[in-house]
Amino acid sequence: MSLENKKCLIIGGSGFIGINASLHLKSKGVDVSVLDALSNCYINATSVLVENNIPLFIANSLDIDYMIKVLDGFDFVINLSSSNIIDDGFTLQETLADSSILSTQILMQAATRHNVSRIIIVSNLHVYGETKPYRSKCKEDMKLNPICPLGSIKLSEELIAKTLAEAYSQKITILRIGECYGPYIKTHMPYGFFTAAAFACMTGSECTLPNDGLDGRDYIYVKDVCNYIEKILDNCQEKTVETYNVCSGNEKTFLDIFNLMKDYYKNEETKTQDRMVIYPFAGHIVGDNSRINKKFGKHYTPFEESFNETLSWVKEQFNVQKNMIQNAKGSIEKSKK
Repeated sequence: MSLENKKCLIIGGSGFIGINASLHLKSKGVDVSVLDALSNCYINATSVLVENNIPLFIANSLDIDYMIKVLDGFDFVINLSSSNIIDDGFTLQETLADSSILSTQILMQAATRHNVSRIIIVSNLHVYGETKPYRSKCKEDMKLNPICPLGSIKLSEELIAKTLAEAYSQKITILRIGECYGPYIKTHMPYGFFTAAAFACMTGSECTLPNDGLDGRDYIYVKDVCNYIEKILDNCQEKTVETYNVCSGNEKTFLDIFNLMKDYYKNEETKTQDRMVIYPFAGHIVGDNSRINKKFGKHYTPFEESFNETLSWVKEQFNVQKNMIQNAKGSIEKSKK
């Protein structure tokens, strides 16, 4: 089908993936709107949306009466709602549960009143927990065994979405995304390691690595995620529930990323802290992407190209990143009291 003039609502669209998805889909002719309470948005989100003529509904996705009204006329919905996440959801479980589980339940119920062709639920690889054998790749049909609150909550969200999709015959796609990076990335410590490490290397300040720094992630460029979202919306006449790992095969450890950034910024003064932070939920999250590749083909930007483009953007946004990190540190200290 053609996406030209199709209407798409992105819930939580003022965040990192949301902004990129909004701009990407609009460039493909999709009539995009964003719904967001602006409680956990990218700092310049509203100006980016205004500059690109993307309508913004400032509202709470937990308001079911409002959701029933606002969904009228939309062909697609992408649910990216989230709360401020610290330590993989360890200290803010209540708000994270509301923004994930409850918002998805309300969305699914509201969508039954309208002819929504497909809903995309954005999850992540944390639902797998640690794989067996240790550090093997997560596959869609593997047993799910989350080891952190974020993974448990996202798994609960998936189960709610699947149950209601079958009950209401509502087509949904669940995307379990790897470690996403790119323009408009947000920084909150220690969860947002990519930009936090970049900032440390830009300034020559110390960079703290979780555990010994050897835990890995599957790093995927946000534009590649947006390409897959586009392909899914363009082929939405499939079965009721689809699940895909959205990852790239770019497996890097925290230490790998730190060393790449040191080399990029040519700042040999930057060092990791002598005493590493014990971070039990860091894990080794690497996904198998064969199912989505087989379905839609590969859509991966070469790692070096995407890495350089991201860090070039971070450098341009130096003061924005600085404010984000300072605010995030304050939030973490407040949560510990």
